[in-house]
Formats: sequence, structure tokens, C-alpha cells
Amino acid sequence: MSIRKMSLFALILTVVLSLFVSVVSFFGWYEFKTLVEATEQYAECQSAAAKMEDASENLTEQVRLYSMTGDVQYMNSYIIEAKVERNRDKALSEIKKCYNGSSAFGHLSDALDKSTKLMEIEYYSMRLASEGYGIPKSGWPEEVAEVSLSPSDASLSSSAKKEKARLILFDSYYEESRNQIMADVKECTGELINEKIAAVSRSRDAFEDIYWKLIVCSIIFCICSITIVVMIRNKVVIPLIHYNECIRNGIIFPVEGAEELQNLALTYNEVFIENQENQKLIRHQAEHDGLTDILNRRSFERLLKLHEDSGRPFALFIIDVDRFKLFNDRYGHAVGDEVLKNVAIMLKDSFRNIDYICRIGGDEFAVIMVEMPVALKYVAEEKMKILNRMLETNRCEEYIDITLSIGIAFSEDVPSDMSVFNAADSKLYEVKENGRNGYRFFGSDY
Repeated sequence: MSIRKMSLFALILTVVLSLFVSVVSFFGWYEFKTLVEATEQYAECQSAAAKMEDASENLTEQVRLYSMTGDVQYMNSYIIEAKVERNRDKALSEIKKCYNGSSAFGHLSDALDKSTKLMEIEYYSMRLASEGYGIPKSGWPEEVAEVSLSPSDASLSSSAKKEKARLILFDSYYEESRNQIMADVKECTGELINEKIAAVSRSRDAFEDIYWKLIVCSIIFCICSITIVVMIRNKVVIPLIHYNECIRNGIIFPVEGAEELQNLALTYNEVFIENQENQKLIRHQAEHDGLTDILNRRSFERLLKLHEDSGRPFALFIIDVDRFKLFNDRYGHAVGDEVLKNVAIMLKDSFRNIDYICRIGGDEFAVIMVEMPVALKYVAEEKMKILNRMLETNRCEEYIDITLSIGIAFSEDVPSDMSVFNAADSKLYEVKENGRNGYRFFGSDY
């Protein structure tokens, strides 16, 4: 899997889950709002029903006390409650507002109609009581004064009117009307309760469904998050850690991880290998002679110093091609270059693989024989014999004979106030001054 696909998958999953959670949360908020409204309406209607019942009881109590005592304060209290404070009407209005649009509104309408008729009976009773107790008409409320008695009731005596006023308020019709009003209110309240219970049940089911959806979304989100984190760690983080270690250790990258990182590793490895090859080439060019492909003077000086500082025994050969300038001028530089190449080849074939063959000048070569004490001088002489045989074998009729002058010094024979190079070089000049084509050891007469 590539990082791009992984990030795209994580983005799409996050967006989808976020949208789903947002939609579910919106419906949850809507259901919660519906539940709160239903609960508030239920509480308001219950309170209004209780207020209506209290107001009705208060009106009934005031009108009955007036019919029994003829005390005007009870009639006035009734009128104040019925026309000024109007607690019963307000309670009915609150209930009507709660039940508006509900199937229970019919019971509420019946209760309102019956309440109006009940008040007409109560006003009628107060008119009879007012006339029976001889209350001056000037003290009658407008609502009582507007009541017209039936001819039969109007002809009754004062005591009969008082008795009739009490009987009206205590007969079965009045009680049934009051009970019917409260029954209608309770019926209305009961239906409201059922409706609100149903609404609460629906909201509860919706909440439960939303709750489980949110749980499932949370589980999916957690699983996906853990999966993405593990994938990122395995496909991105760990490969990057390995790449960092490879850079620190100077080795190629393992091809692992996401597709982009694998491509990065392959590209880096190609560049790394190419750079290594270039560095090898550059290092080889810096250390080797461009014509003969053997070590150059810089490498020779570095190796010579290392062996001098190490204190281990070695032998140094300083080699010069005899009359090379004359040879080079007569046959040309191209032929001269071939001669130098052949000399380098012969030197490499004559000495061991562990020895260092170097070109330190135009026609001057040097050989460092490692681990070579003076006691093994015969080995150095044997190398000279091998070299001479090669020179004889490689003679060409059209060319002059190639001969070499060689000065040899063993590090053990050289005094501390003199360098090994100077010792071998001094012997080289002795050979050249004595006819060339030979070799001499420092500290010996050869």
C-alpha cells in the first residue's frame, strides 16, 4: 500500500464517519428536544389541571358559603375569582394550549362547555340567595343582577329562595356536572400522559438506536485509528528508522515499507551504488598512475611513511629505466608509453601480490616489499633474477634493449638519521654511475 492511498483512505473514512456521527447527533438532538418539550408540556398540563381543580373547588366553596350565610364577602370573593383572577379559566387555557392539536382536545372542549354552564347555575343560586337574604340590589354584582329567575322561583318566599339556592348547589345535577368536568380534565390528562409516554418511548428507542450507532462508530473509528497507526508505524516510521540507520552506517536501504518509500529506497540504492563506484574510480584515479595503472607517487609516499612508522621490516626498490629519454626521443612518446606499461607489468609479475608497485616519476618506479627482513635478502635477489629474465624475454628487435638500474635498501639496514628512500636512491645512482643495467643493496657491495 502506498502512502497516498493510505492517507486517502484515512481521509475518506474520517469524513464518512464524521458525517454519519453528525447526522446521528442531529437526530439525537432533535429527539432530545422532542422529549424535553413533551416532558415540559406534561408537567405544565399537570400543574394547570391541579390549578383548575383548586380554582373550581374555591368557586364552589365561595358560592355555597354565600348561599348558606348570605355574607356578601363570599359572593364578592366568588366574583373576584371568576371575573378578575379567573384562575379556572387561565388553567383551562393552559390546558387548551398544551392539548391543542391533540386527540384529547375534545375532552377539554367538553370540560370548558360544562364549566360555563356550571357558572350559570352558580350565578342563579347567588341571585336566589341575594333576594332571600334581602341583599340590596346596589350590592349585587353585575353578573348576578343580570340573572333572570323563573316565574316559579321569583314567586317563592325569602326562606324558600334561600333554601332553593342551597339545594341547587348540593343537588345531584350540580355534583354530577362538577364531577364530569373533573372527569373530562382527567380524561384529557390521561390521554396526554399516554401520548407523552408514547413520545418518550419513541425518544427512548431513538436514543438507544443512536447510542448503539455511536458505539459502533466509535468502535469502527478506534479500530481504523489503531489500524492506521500500526500501518503508519510498519509502513512509514520503521522504514524511516531503518533508512536513518543505513545512512549513519553508510549502507544501502532495505526495500521495505510503503510503495513510495520502496521507490525512494530503490532510487537511493541506485544513487548510492553509483556514488560508490564513482568514489572507487575517483579514489583509484587519485591513488594510481593514469598510464601504467599502478600506484602513483602520492600513494607511494603515504605507504612508505606508514611502513616506516610501523617499525616492521620491509625492503624498498628504486627502479629507473636506463636511457629512457634517448629511447623516447628516437621512437616517439607512444612507444615510450608502451615501454613504461610493459615495465609496470613486469614488475607486478615479478613481485608478490602483497607488495606495492609504484610509478614515482617519468621513468622511475618503486617497489615496497612488505614483511621483508634483511635475513631474506636472497628473496630480493631472486626477484631481481626473475625481472632480468622477463626483460630478456620481452626484448624487441626494432627497439633498443630495455635495461633497468635498481637501488635496494632494507629498513633494518638503514641508520636512524637516514631515510630508507635516500638509502635506496643512493644505491640507484651508484648503479647508474657504474654502467647502469644492474642493482645494488644498501650496506652491501653488489
